[in-house]
Amino acid sequence: MKILFVYLNATRQEYIPLGVAYLSAALKKAGHQTCLHDGTFTSIKKLPETIRREQPDFIAFSIRSPEAPQAKQAIAQIKRYTSAPIIVGGVHPTVAAEEVLHWPGVEAVCVGEGEKALVEFCRNWGTDRLESTTNFHFFRDGNLIRNPCALENDLDAIPFPDRELFDVDKYLRARDGRLDVISGRGCPFSCTYCINHVIKRIVSEKAGYVRVRRPENIIAEIQDVIHRHQVKSLEFVNDIFTLSEEWLAEFTALYSQEIHLPFVCNARVELITQPIASLLKQAGCTEVQMGIESGSERVRRKVLGRNMSDETIRNAFRIVQNEGMKSYAFNMVGLPEETLADLRATIALNRQIMPDAMQVSIFQPYPGTKLREIALQHGWISSEKLPRSHKSYSIMKYPTWSAWRIRVSKLGFRFFCLWPNQPGKAIVALSADILADYYNLIRGVFPPALKRYLYRIHVRVEKN
Repeated sequence: MKILFVYLNATRQEYIPLGVAYLSAALKKAGHQTCLHDGTFTSIKKLPETIRREQPDFIAFSIRSPEAPQAKQAIAQIKRYTSAPIIVGGVHPTVAAEEVLHWPGVEAVCVGEGEKALVEFCRNWGTDRLESTTNFHFFRDGNLIRNPCALENDLDAIPFPDRELFDVDKYLRARDGRLDVISGRGCPFSCTYCINHVIKRIVSEKAGYVRVRRPENIIAEIQDVIHRHQVKSLEFVNDIFTLSEEWLAEFTALYSQEIHLPFVCNARVELITQPIASLLKQAGCTEVQMGIESGSERVRRKVLGRNMSDETIRNAFRIVQNEGMKSYAFNMVGLPEETLADLRATIALNRQIMPDAMQVSIFQPYPGTKLREIALQHGWISSEKLPRSHKSYSIMKYPTWSAWRIRVSKLGFRFFCLWPNQPGKAIVALSADILADYYNLIRGVFPPALKRYLYRIHVRVEKN
């Protein structure tokens, strides 16, 4: 069978979606063909041309919640000129399966991980076993069929992601040679703005939700890519790279021996210790990304479900910086129950830890999250249409905070963090933050060389 993947990528940011790449690899291993309509570089308006050219047996959409309206419209339109069944997966269908099944033209929804499930779906197509396919939901005769949701327990058994489905070199050039890699799946924490708790609830193997790959398996994947493409650095993009000191010691020893490229990773402040930081530094880690989200302990604990103290945050950033690595702080504004004093506390904490780079997001009530449910109960959501980017604007309507005020808080956040000690860089950061939205609107038309140049400028600005 031939499966056409549709990657909408509403933000047009040049990140290969590893979920789609893993699905393609699993299908190819099972003897199927795959092809792609890549919304990063190709308009969704050209999807009919892709379908006519490729003549797929199935069309598979991978959808994030902000892309749901666009996906719904695209699916309704393409059903006018193709009889190929349409299946949908990704984050949004996982948390809103019944909603997506009501979209005209949708045959089935894949909930959770899809490598085994999609292969099984193709094998069961045309048989009476189809409607019992693991991880798939269907509507039949007005009845919702929910099949059990299973995980792949052995991540090393999954084929390496099929990056060749994409124009790998074009993606790499746009990000100055940076390659994304996943070393594990699942997160043990349950932050209220995240959907991890939803996935834990729906999967059958709750005890094995957090899984890691063997270091040898990860190294083999990296070597496979760098032998074929110009890779300058790596980013480990799973939620938390530093969950186990024992695993990290084994991985960094092998990485230092086999791979000689700088890398960045995500960590959790409670899990940063001096031994872990030393292991990262020795292996070539240049930056550790950690979440602050709010400088208010009350907001972190009561609203976000992040039980960490200010001192724990300060200590983690201090350890990373003392090891000679860059530190990157994630922050959010426009949170439920956030006051002006809380916002000032977030700015003050960033001034204290002085991260080398900081990201400022605007809180979005994503479907499936606990905070969305709270926001709905209070009537704080002004629109069901989510912005394409979590950095764009707010759809919240609080009694004391307007969407406009939240937007201004986001734009001025880095400026106020930097102004006391680095006024020149504060002005540069403010200018970059104001211009960022305009750039994102038109980035799709820029050639890779210009994107690479702008990416380098962006990185320098981010590094304060």
